[in-house]
Amino acid sequence: MKLKHLFILTVVSACATLNLHAAPPGGTLWLENWDANHGNGFGIYEDHGVGGIVAARAGTFVQVWGGASPDAMFPITAFAGTNTFAIDPRDLNGNGPGTGSFFDGGYGFISTVPPLGLAYLQVFTWSGASSFVLAQQTFGAWWGESQVWTQNLGDNPAAPNTPNPAILNVPGPIVEVAPEPSTWALAGLGGVALFVLRRRGLVQAQRNGYDGYCDKPIR
Repeated sequence: MKLKHLFILTVVSACATLNLHAAPPGGTLWLENWDANHGNGFGIYEDHGVGGIVAARAGTFVQVWGGASPDAMFPITAFAGTNTFAIDPRDLNGNGPGTGSFFDGGYGFISTVPPLGLAYLQVFTWSGASSFVLAQQTFGAWWGESQVWTQNLGDNPAAPNTPNPAILNVPGPIVEVAPEPSTWALAGLGGVALFVLRRRGLVQAQRNGYDGYCDKPIR
C-alpha cells in the first residue's frame, strides 16, 4: 500500500503545483483499512451464523465518517471526490485466507478538524441496499459498523508541499449482520396480532354502545 500512497501523493503534489486542484482545509487521513492493526489490516466480514464468518462480498459499500465530536460526524470525501467506496473482488481476503475484505478510497480531509487535530471516526459498511440506513430495513441486506474511536489526523501543508495523511486506525474487524428470516416473520406476525386485537376491541366497544376510537357514545 505504501507505493500506492506515494503515487497518490505525487499526483496531488503535481496538481497543487499547477494549481489544478486546491487542497481543502483540515486534517488528513487515509481512507482504507489495509494499514490498520500495525500494517496487518482489520478486514470486513459477514456473519452467516452456522455458515461461519466469511469475507464481505465484492461490491460492499463503505463510508468513513469523521468530525470534531461524535455528534458532528459526516461522510469524509476523498481527494478523488467521492465519499462512498466499494470493495473490489480482488480485495476479498486481501491479506491472506480468512483476513476479510478491504477497501481503499485514497485519502481525504476533515474540514472541521485542524491538521494534527483530534478527530472522532466511525466506519459504516453495507450491501443489498442503496444506503446504510436502508440496509438495516431491507430483508436480505447486510450491514455493519465499527466502534467510534478517536485519533489525531495528519498534516496538510500549503502547496507545493504534499499532505501527510494519518493511517486510519480502525479499532478492530467489522462484522456485518443480516436479519434472519424468522425475525422478519415474527415482526409480521406481531403486526397482524396487534391488528386483530385492535379490531376485536373496536367491535366489542361498538357492541357496548361506544365508537371504539374516542370512547364516545354512539348516537
